[in-house]
Amino acid sequence: MIIDLETQVWTNPAQLGAESTDWRLREDVETWASIDASPAVHEAAMSCVDVAVVLGFRSVHLDAHITSESVAAFVGRQPNRRIGFAGVDPMCDGALDEVDKGLALGLCGVVLAPAAQNFHPTHSRAMRVYERCQSLGIPVLVRSQRRPTASTNMAYGRPLLFDEVARAFPNLKLVIGGLGYPWTDELFILVGKHRNVFTDLAGQVSRPWQLYHSLVGAFEHRVMEKILFASGFPFDTPERAISRIYSLNSYSHGTDLPSIPRQHLRGIVERDVFHCLGIERPGGASLTGGMSLATEAVEVMEEDDDLDAQITTLTGMLRESVEPNPRWNS
Repeated sequence: MIIDLETQVWTNPAQLGAESTDWRLREDVETWASIDASPAVHEAAMSCVDVAVVLGFRSVHLDAHITSESVAAFVGRQPNRRIGFAGVDPMCDGALDEVDKGLALGLCGVVLAPAAQNFHPTHSRAMRVYERCQSLGIPVLVRSQRRPTASTNMAYGRPLLFDEVARAFPNLKLVIGGLGYPWTDELFILVGKHRNVFTDLAGQVSRPWQLYHSLVGAFEHRVMEKILFASGFPFDTPERAISRIYSLNSYSHGTDLPSIPRQHLRGIVERDVFHCLGIERPGGASLTGGMSLATEAVEVMEEDDDLDAQITTLTGMLRESVEPNPRWNS
């Protein structure tokens, strides 16, 4: 099974906050024009994975809001292939009520973004949110601020700040997104220390060299089993993410650079996120659809010594896999 842990859907970029125009203006015009987070595009992009996790977002600091209601409505159109996380801002009055509301709507976890929400991860209000999530048995995903705005407090995104959280709530399933970038080594020490702390790849698959460097570090820190698959849609797609993951060893091909064992790359793509985070599998979710694609891809790569041919073959397989399937239309 392939599970994409970080995807979002919105109808207007303004839902990301009043300052979202700051980084949108910094993007290449052609690149930004291609970013489409509409439900239809999400549907097509996710056809090569078995389940997509759809994230809400709330930041009073940035005046941003992708509501739990909108996430629940979208997830409810394909409950066997989507699950949702509620975007909660601990600095808001009623944050605990928002956690409870998300659960009542059928959402399976909570999303925080300390840098974008302007709170220290151990702020007393945030600690109450972690406590509630631990008591309810639901995971907390901490999104990295990959496109910070002028008001973003980047210092609050440091992974080491969550060491106290993990010690205070040892049974809380916690995901620090984006490999903790730019503090990746710090992140690897954190996930290696705490049994229930994980990370994901969102935001890193679009930087192949950075991804290669980071995963070599994860392998050397012996924490590859703590890395979960996430594309970060709509800023990237699972098709491109899987292709880039399986072609990472192109950097070491014919050089003295270290390579990453293929079984570990395959492990990231196929990791059972539901088992790691204690989430109940959606009813009717496929156990083999996406995994069979990944397995076939690895077998092709293991049989073919020509690296360029491997990458071309894999990319073609993935491209075929994302042709819209009429039975999945919402």
